[in-house]
Amino acid sequence: MQEHTQGEESENEHGAGGYEGMDVQDNESLDEDRQTCKDTLAEAVSYFVANMKATAIPYSNVQQIIYEVEGLVEIIANHLQHKLSSIVEEVQTQFKEANLSKFETVFQECEVVKKTFEGLRSQYQQDKYFKDKGYFISPEERVLGQSFTSQSDTSTGGVKQKVKNDSFQYVPMKKTLRKHLEQPGVMAAILHQQPCEDGLLLQSYRDGSYFKGKFSASADVVIPILLYCDDYETGNPLGSKKGINKLTGFYISLLCLPAQFQASLSNILLAACAKRSEVAKYGIDSILSVIVKDLNDIERQGIEVSCQSYSGLVRPVVFQVIGDNLGLHETLGFVGSFSANYPCRFCKAPKEITKKQLVEDVSLLRDKNSFEADLVLDNVSKTGIKRSSELNKLTGFHVTDNHVTDVMHDLLEGIFPLEIKLTLGELIDEGCFTLEEVNNRISSFGYGFADKKSKPSIIQDSALRNPSGSSGQKAAQTRILALYLPLIIGDLVDEESDVWEMFLLLLDIYKIVVAPRISHAGVYILKALIADHHRLFLSLFQDRHLIPKQHFLIHYPRVIQLLGPLEQYSSMRKEGKHKPFKRWARACNNYKNVAKTVSIRHQQQQSYTFLLRKPLNSELEVRDQISVLVSSLDEVNVCSFLGCGKDAQVILSGSVSIQTYTYKPNCMILVDWTAKEPQFSQVKHHNS
Repeated sequence: MQEHTQGEESENEHGAGGYEGMDVQDNESLDEDRQTCKDTLAEAVSYFVANMKATAIPYSNVQQIIYEVEGLVEIIANHLQHKLSSIVEEVQTQFKEANLSKFETVFQECEVVKKTFEGLRSQYQQDKYFKDKGYFISPEERVLGQSFTSQSDTSTGGVKQKVKNDSFQYVPMKKTLRKHLEQPGVMAAILHQQPCEDGLLLQSYRDGSYFKGKFSASADVVIPILLYCDDYETGNPLGSKKGINKLTGFYISLLCLPAQFQASLSNILLAACAKRSEVAKYGIDSILSVIVKDLNDIERQGIEVSCQSYSGLVRPVVFQVIGDNLGLHETLGFVGSFSANYPCRFCKAPKEITKKQLVEDVSLLRDKNSFEADLVLDNVSKTGIKRSSELNKLTGFHVTDNHVTDVMHDLLEGIFPLEIKLTLGELIDEGCFTLEEVNNRISSFGYGFADKKSKPSIIQDSALRNPSGSSGQKAAQTRILALYLPLIIGDLVDEESDVWEMFLLLLDIYKIVVAPRISHAGVYILKALIADHHRLFLSLFQDRHLIPKQHFLIHYPRVIQLLGPLEQYSSMRKEGKHKPFKRWARACNNYKNVAKTVSIRHQQQQSYTFLLRKPLNSELEVRDQISVLVSSLDEVNVCSFLGCGKDAQVILSGSVSIQTYTYKPNCMILVDWTAKEPQFSQVKHHNS
């Protein structure tokens, strides 16, 4: 072994060869250990890089962090090598050469550690690595047309015109769906889904007559897909450039996943992204045509899936198109104005009829034949139809089969804001309370751990004077305000008040509509409640008429029978998907091609999800854990409940998160609902 000066840096002399005079009996073993170390580090570094790229950190900062971390790791590795070299020099006479080879192995692994980011240093290397591994599915640019743009000429200082491509970003759905379906636990959860055994309850899409009529007899593994389309602003919505960088996003999600997993944003997949101005210029069908072609190919050919739970062909099909009312009308080809002569996509009731209609008229419902006949007329004012949507080219789908409603936009952003303001205004006029008293109670009410994040804002006097205007509440705030309002002011209201009865009827309607399971009898009750509510509304406010969203409500009972509970089609979580796109746009601060920027960032985030391969049912997080003896707990029934002795050790936790729910000390949990009443339990904190 060569001699080294005490305190001398080892990097140059050791190099890749380490101790040149040492006889290593098993070079193959040494190479194998070194390769194992290299592979382990490469995997760990890929997680690190993918995680950073999945956040809103700008690319330049990501690269800077990589350089800094790599430098830090090299300093640490050099220090360890130097220390290791000093130790070997001191003890080499006391050890056999075979033992010294173990030091050589560690020394060589330090050399590997110095090159931690080898192959992942640059943006190009990172993208290539994740593409080659199959984790990163790159968005594809699809050209819609061409337009002129201005460009500064640095040589002359002038401005010249330049032709540019107008395009949108498209994510190949077959690759995305295959990768998503092969994630741990996804196919197992899908195959586990079954319709209600006795047929008495509607608890999922499988219990609805629409699925039973179209798909239940199929021998294939059918994967029902929800297609969602919506606009969102990436810039300042109040700034001078509002609307310029507005985007239209197209997402897909799997309806066959259990409801608690559908709420996860990682299970909502990007299909396409375009600037809103280009969607308006070329029409939404120019983008839908690409999506429809891909979806038809997928349905016809199927997708070969290979995972632990299932190996074989699956057949993804578009089940419903969801979104807000305006987005649905644009996507499906119906008139975009809700003051039109025929404003409803479900039926062909004239506007004047919809203003006072209490129950659905089945003779006016739209179907494929009436739709085709109306297209021939080519008169929007007489039909309410603008065009035949590209979605009609989907195999086995027609826009009149799209029965879905959206609870969030109809009730939480439409009917509830209107009727809460009308109700409060009437009760204030009757002298039950003042607006100040209402706001004091809203502000001071204890909403509990689960709902305090969506605590309602106070109600402005200007809002009461203009009930049809903005409420100033978000959908989640409106939901909390509506549910808690009877507890907040109920003691101040006369039980015989008709306007209060109207509000309570609406609340009963909402509770049935968002119920996870509904009996067939409950659907008929819902129909009667809606008729009673509308009748009372028209009699109380004779200067008003039913708004379009109140009209849509009369179709809800039939839609529930067709599609099952409506909460699974809500747009609330899909709108939550916009948030990271907005964050990426602001962080990158590059709006030259903002659709491409945010689409790539989303796919990088998705690649991190694919890379983690986290089981679908592993959404359990326990915080602030401590281990204690059962005998130290003050509850006498702990032993009998857990089936253990007093000397057993248990884990106490500050909070537990399971999927989308978090439990903390003192929160209340619904544990049972008997025929008489609900039963609750309280989470308690044990002091050891």
